[in-house]
Amino acid sequence: MENEKGIVKLTRKQLYDEIWALSVAGVARKYNLNYGKLIATCKAENVPFPSSGYWTRKNMGKDVSNEAVELSCHEETEISLITNDATIKLLLDCMYTIRLKNCL
Repeated sequence: MENEKGIVKLTRKQLYDEIWALSVAGVARKYNLNYGKLIATCKAENVPFPSSGYWTRKNMGKDVSNEAVELSCHEETEISLITNDATIKLLLDCMYTIRLKNCL
């Protein structure tokens, strides 16, 4: 799923399934993604995710089956997510380029 440039590509359905199985934080850890950016991407791409209370209730054995929100159409739309490592590399490359320009 992750290519050599640090980009994870998932369909909306894959992202939805993983988030409801692991949690947003779990998916962020699994793919080395920024949690806040993953939440923002889910909102922008209309991928529903459970509230934080969902996991508490589920872990306490409460019935949470009615809390799942169905994924709307366009399940096969691909979403590209940039890993933390790729973000850091991009920032370092930009800083290096700026330094070179300042030296010329």
